[in-house]
Amino acid sequence: MKRVLVVALAMVCLAMGCRVVKAMDTGVNGKWHFVFDTPDGSREVDAELTVDADGQVSGKFGKFDMAGTYKDGKLELNFPITLEDTGDTGPLKLVGKLDDTSALAGNWEFATYSGTFKATRPVAKPQDLRLNGKWHFVMDTPGGDREMDAEFAVDADGKVTGKFGKADVTGTYKDGKLDLSFQTTAEETGETASLKLVGKMDDTLVLTGTWEFSAFSGTFRAARPDKSPKT
Repeated sequence: MKRVLVVALAMVCLAMGCRVVKAMDTGVNGKWHFVFDTPDGSREVDAELTVDADGQVSGKFGKFDMAGTYKDGKLELNFPITLEDTGDTGPLKLVGKLDDTSALAGNWEFATYSGTFKATRPVAKPQDLRLNGKWHFVMDTPGGDREMDAEFAVDADGKVTGKFGKADVTGTYKDGKLDLSFQTTAEETGETASLKLVGKMDDTLVLTGTWEFSAFSGTFRAARPDKSPKT
């Protein structure tokens, strides 16, 4: 009896044109690194794609919003961009498919230009954790050298937290570049403002760079406390 009911329901479904719902192929979801073959040589762009249940694609292509579809393994994108070198604005069209190596390959069109592209998953770089720990800063200021002790922690995304004197630190440390901006109060004047520190770590594990606070600016040098210059 149960088998008869199943067959009957199947026949009714076919008669009414019921759709068989396929599981959505979301194989292009996530981050990609595009390399474009152009008349001026290879151009590289990082992108992040999201595919919804209907196969609609959204996300970011560099700093531009993407739009298009990904269905049956075929990617079709069409969205406006502006070229940085020429200022030209127009639709960029990308048509491609996933190949046997799970890379995206296809063709692109922009204005009167066209070519091929290949996109692969970006290789995650190991996080540089050399900034973690205690530092002794020497700031070159109009009133002479000022010294400050700091302690930093870097997470897996390169975000920096910690202390700079009494102030809570916020910023980033990526590819050896330190970029901090946080509120602090000058003890001498009582002025509160954003202190910005931008620097890089050299091969001797010393941080050097520039600082800005209110209307003042200068350079700094920071080393581990046991390697800091004696004053």
